[in-house]
Amino acid sequence: MRRILFGSVFILLLMLLSISSITVTTAQNTCTLLVEQALSEVDANCDSIDHNQACYGYDLVRAEFQTPVADDFFAQPADVTSIIELQTITTSPLDEDNDTWGVAVMNVQANLPDTLPGQNVTFILLGDTEVENAVEPSEVATTMTVQVISNDFVTVRSGAGDNFNALAGFAQGSNFIAIGLSSDGAWVQVRLDDRDGWVRRSRLRDNPDLDTLSAQQERSRTPMQAVYLRTGIGQPSCQEAPDDMLLIQGPEGFEVELTVNGANFRIGSTVSFRLLANDLMEVFVIDGKVDVLDDDMNPTGLVIQTGQRSVACLSEAANRGLDGKSNDQIVSCDFTAAQWVSMDEIGTDWCMLQNIPSSLLNYPVDLFCPGEMLPTPIPPPTATPLPPPPVVVVPLIDIVVTEEEVIVDVCSAFRLLGPFEGITPRNHTFSWTPAPNATDYEIVFYDFTGAFAQSFFTPSTSIELNVGQIPTGSELSWEVRAYQDNAYLCVTQRTGVITRLPDPNPPVQGTFSARLSDCKLNGVGYDATITWQNGNSGDTITASAISLPTSYSESATGQGDSGSLILGTSDYMGLGPITVSNAAGNTVSLPTCP
Repeated sequence: MRRILFGSVFILLLMLLSISSITVTTAQNTCTLLVEQALSEVDANCDSIDHNQACYGYDLVRAEFQTPVADDFFAQPADVTSIIELQTITTSPLDEDNDTWGVAVMNVQANLPDTLPGQNVTFILLGDTEVENAVEPSEVATTMTVQVISNDFVTVRSGAGDNFNALAGFAQGSNFIAIGLSSDGAWVQVRLDDRDGWVRRSRLRDNPDLDTLSAQQERSRTPMQAVYLRTGIGQPSCQEAPDDMLLIQGPEGFEVELTVNGANFRIGSTVSFRLLANDLMEVFVIDGKVDVLDDDMNPTGLVIQTGQRSVACLSEAANRGLDGKSNDQIVSCDFTAAQWVSMDEIGTDWCMLQNIPSSLLNYPVDLFCPGEMLPTPIPPPTATPLPPPPVVVVPLIDIVVTEEEVIVDVCSAFRLLGPFEGITPRNHTFSWTPAPNATDYEIVFYDFTGAFAQSFFTPSTSIELNVGQIPTGSELSWEVRAYQDNAYLCVTQRTGVITRLPDPNPPVQGTFSARLSDCKLNGVGYDATITWQNGNSGDTITASAISLPTSYSESATGQGDSGSLILGTSDYMGLGPITVSNAAGNTVSLPTCP
């Protein structure tokens, strides 16, 4: 009797497990179909939205506007609206029971020039996500323009001041479209082919119409260039659906500046933002890089690379946006150092983003996901090493790389360890993980234009260098190449652009000092007059810089405890940041000329 009872219970348990398995499988199939249907319909509904527009992609999406609208306005899939009047846009969490999953798409101009038609920053809201416009109408940049002509050679800079980087140089008589003025009226904002820049007003022919332009502060923004973000917390029950998040992608090859929850970023990539808890916001870089900026939109030195994330804490909610509700949080602490995300977590949280239709994006989302093969490494150009003592140098020989010598996947874990920020003209230890079978490494530096600057060889996985002695200019990037017995193996990913910080220990008063006392045209280029003092008797003074934009090294020397010298260049864009040193090794960093 007990055997019969036990057998009956066992059969009943198997039946229950079978029913449970069928239920789970059915739920998974329902979820998969819902996600596939949603993305397919978003593709059809939103693949042709225009500049500064938002699209209702898939149920359910809600929006609030700055002016009253009809009840049926922006109320169903495929509806489109201008984002200029948009206060908030909210997408709903995944609900398998009701077959709903909110998806919305926005094309935002950000700081992209009008001269780039069709180029937008793409925002995709997925699941339980709300984006609130944080750009007040008074902050929106003007669209008025004035035609201006240069009355002299003119340097276009990235900001309204001589301390900003030179973007390009133009001859006398060049035409520009002016779009604004600096707050003091001394600089004019002009439109280039790929971005906006600034020129001195004194270098332009007098045009009274310039006074009709409004003062374009650095903070002038387009709608949705600054937002407050709120997302759900936790992963949907359906593994085929991405987490609740805001996906942002800029045009390929361009950097855009955005503000999310009060924090400023320069994005040259695809990146996701989400809330991990009520008081934490995460930034994850899917491809490219993200520079974290300070309140004045200058780099803080924190660069988040592909496959890395950073987290910052959020303040208590308050009414800071345009909707009049006390639900806006701002970043209230520094972002953490960039951290690599494990492959398993990437596969769980982000790899499904590759299913987003490419028609909605500037370029397809491309992640290295679990189970995929790494591409075959392509040998980079051979660089000429210029090693400083006391580094042990491995002589560079001609490397002939054949298909047989390229080893696939040999360096799958070959990564840079840093530094990625805080680099000053002092000694820093650059380090990386070992590459299997590698016998030597080459660390390669690139200057502010992205051109090769200098490289060094070492058998170790670290090297101590002073970037102040490397002709990179005010910005640099670096990578490491691995070799096995002089045969190329592979290369790490190159860092993003790193801003060189000032010397943390500049000379104190009364010690060796130098200044840029004059900078003037010499007919074909520029002459920088450098004055020094407080040197030693019979001191040898060396001034060096790189010519813009060719990156040629220029140098000049002088003698004595004080005096002046001229450092010249024939390049029309002048000289990059100038370094002045004496025989005792004291170094002074000076600005660019012009």
